[in-house]
Amino acid sequence: MDKNTATTVFESLSSGIRLDAFRLLVQKGTEGLVAGELAAALDVASNNLSFHLKAMTHAGLVTVTQEGRFQRYRANLALMLEKGQGVPQDYVQAAAWLEKVAEQGVPIAQTRLGLAHATGRLGQPDLVEAYAWFAAAAAAGNEAAQANREHAEALMTSQQLRDGKRRADQVARKIAQSKAGGTRY
Repeated sequence: MDKNTATTVFESLSSGIRLDAFRLLVQKGTEGLVAGELAAALDVASNNLSFHLKAMTHAGLVTVTQEGRFQRYRANLALMLEKGQGVPQDYVQAAAWLEKVAEQGVPIAQTRLGLAHATGRLGQPDLVEAYAWFAAAAAAGNEAAQANREHAEALMTSQQLRDGKRRADQVARKIAQSKAGGTRY
């Protein structure tokens, strides 16, 4: 971990509330917690916790997704594994965590997973799998994923593109199942 990243991470966890919140989010894994659940579990006022969650989000320790009127927070385990922050660097394990979160419909996780496949961080570059995850994030409105999907498409053969679209349909169905309550990690 480089010095600037370490400073940001340790500064973010310097508060007892933040450290307790992060520990609880790590325990909850990819399911995470809605802000109100987290506040109740820590016996902290919601407005006070909001300040701390914002700092942790800016440090990259947690991710947040909007779920209707609520915000769900998750420990950014994938980033920790990918960058080796507090744990040994492990791209394969990072991708496994990313996939669990991506399957729950989190566009940033879908985009990062697409990038991992496109760049070969998990072995050989896999444009079919990259296309599928970029397509999922693009369908959710992620502009970077849209651009990445178009770039991958330009590099793919016609057979790879057909396979990518089939895989994108499979991914979309899995995400829909997860959102309907069929799968939670």
